[in-house]
Amino acid sequence: MRYQICMSFLLLAPCTVLSAPAPKGGWELVDPDHDCKIVIKDKTVTMEIPGGDHDLAPKRKCFNAPRLLREIEGDFIMQARICASFCPSAKSSVAGEEPRVAAGLVLIPAGENCIRLEYKAYRRKGEQSNGPAFRMRGEQMWNMYVDGWELPWQQQIRKGNEERIYLRLDRRGNSIYRFLSPDGKNWYAGSDMRPGIGTVSVELSDLPAKLKVGLAAYSNSTEPFKVRFDQFKLIRGPKKDKSIPEFPLASH
Repeated sequence: MRYQICMSFLLLAPCTVLSAPAPKGGWELVDPDHDCKIVIKDKTVTMEIPGGDHDLAPKRKCFNAPRLLREIEGDFIMQARICASFCPSAKSSVAGEEPRVAAGLVLIPAGENCIRLEYKAYRRKGEQSNGPAFRMRGEQMWNMYVDGWELPWQQQIRKGNEERIYLRLDRRGNSIYRFLSPDGKNWYAGSDMRPGIGTVSVELSDLPAKLKVGLAAYSNSTEPFKVRFDQFKLIRGPKKDKSIPEFPLASH
């Protein structure tokens, strides 16, 4: 039988910033450069990054993105809603890179490795593109900047000046599954966001039993970037638990 170890950030300190003691429940606040602000209040986590380079990028040996992590063992489901105005500056703070901002879920198996499911925006030749992306060891494995992303529910994630999207990562043994949702109820997977189409998982033979999971934000924008995470859930269960659906996809 599966059991939920953290339905929300209610188990954390009522209001936590980086200068305060670490939050309860095994969570760890990480801000290597000590220049970001993380506030945990009313079941919401807000991360604010100043202009400059903040990333988890093994290739560049850059590991200074702000993040909130805890250790977990075995199979789990982790999801959260990401809310922000995804609008990078016209210029990047990193030479040779496009300006971008991003935020989402992160898994850190060991050392410099990291697995990221995020929503991001970047500028190329003055044109901005927004959409989800999946990264392993800092390298982008999948993104949604193709025609398949232009589906009717894309409009559902835009609320005024914000975009609000739910991201979900499931671990089942050595497999990691990724899902997206506009409402936290209907989950989509696959390379073109249609139910049941495309690859939704990656197999990792070296995935350890214990790893760190949580939330992170990234930016190389020259302007500040602020993101809000809420409706967080972290559910743990054994591998053969039938209550964890094999493919929790959106309804037709």
